[in-house]
Amino acid sequence: MLKYILIMLLLAATPAYSETEAKDIAEPPHFTLMGSIGNNSAMAMKCYGEAPFQEIDCAFTQVMISATSAKDLAERKVEAIKELEKVQRKEIQELKKELSGTGMEKFQNRMKNATPEQQAYAQDLVSVIKAITLSKDKTSLKKALLDQQDIEGSTCSITLNTFDLHFSRISKNKWLYNPGPTGLCNVVRVSTLENSEAYPELWTYSQNTVTADKDPVCQKWVEVGATMVTSWDSPKAFKFEQCKYIQFGH
Repeated sequence: MLKYILIMLLLAATPAYSETEAKDIAEPPHFTLMGSIGNNSAMAMKCYGEAPFQEIDCAFTQVMISATSAKDLAERKVEAIKELEKVQRKEIQELKKELSGTGMEKFQNRMKNATPEQQAYAQDLVSVIKAITLSKDKTSLKKALLDQQDIEGSTCSITLNTFDLHFSRISKNKWLYNPGPTGLCNVVRVSTLENSEAYPELWTYSQNTVTADKDPVCQKWVEVGATMVTSWDSPKAFKFEQCKYIQFGH
């Protein structure tokens, strides 16, 4: 019995990989901005820890690019027309007065020092505002509002997201982050870090949405089974046909 207990204690104290195997990397995982598969983003990562890197803390910076789909743009136009039908003549006059005030003059003066790209966007925007202030009826106002929606539809956004994760080493070339259910919808997102056996300096980060509550609200914004992979061999560029302008996210 004593021999059995000693064997079990030794097994419990032995990691899933040997320390000799763990010395295959000289520093914690890291990579500069790399493309992602599964969404339009790129990510940079820097991890911290001590050899043999059984536990590491990683800081991520994600740059995301978003564009309005043709479907969303069409829906926005429908909503804009619906809202216009509710607007009273007095409200339209107040809007036209506000848009033609000193605020517009200050905006135009500020744009004189802008880059050519910024000026191009400003000119399109000013054209729409002038069309609104000069509109004689709801038909001309409707056209101006739809033109404004077209400007928004041709503008893509860049947003920045930062987050930190704690990984545990589960094999020679793989680290795991599994926090369990989180948030109101009990979403479970599992993340892994893995390097190449042949090229240990090349890293791949994967995130999988495993499960979430079946409440309709949760199912609407959480895609169970969604996978995002950031890797050294991911696409390096994105293409959006409608991106006439770029704005920083809000």
